[in-house]
Amino acid sequence: MTSWRGSEAPLTFYSSSVYIDQERIGINAGGAMTRKRTLHDLRSVAMKRMADWWARNFDAQYFCYLSGARGVNTDYPFPTTWTGRANNALIWIRTTSFMAATRRSRPIWIPATELPWA
Repeated sequence: MTSWRGSEAPLTFYSSSVYIDQERIGINAGGAMTRKRTLHDLRSVAMKRMADWWARNFDAQYFCYLSGARGVNTDYPFPTTWTGRANNALIWIRTTSFMAATRRSRPIWIPATELPWA
């Protein structure tokens, strides 16, 4: 019989937390009588419009997170005070320098104070 004393694996415990921020939209296709009176299917039209809204919403969120800022456009799906979703802040990565392409194989970083528009 093999003795396991002294060679047991220690128990390790981990914990984490998850923040769930639900996002949803409602579409009103009218009541049952309204849907019966029209020649086209209002429910399928509403579903297509909702799919368009979700596509635009996701694209806008991806661009905001990839660029690190909301931007100043007034026709954007989010207000100018929008700072991100689900406790994920928008982070602008390089605020002090700008990467310039060169003919050499390596890019160069230019300090923001030396940029012509700074």
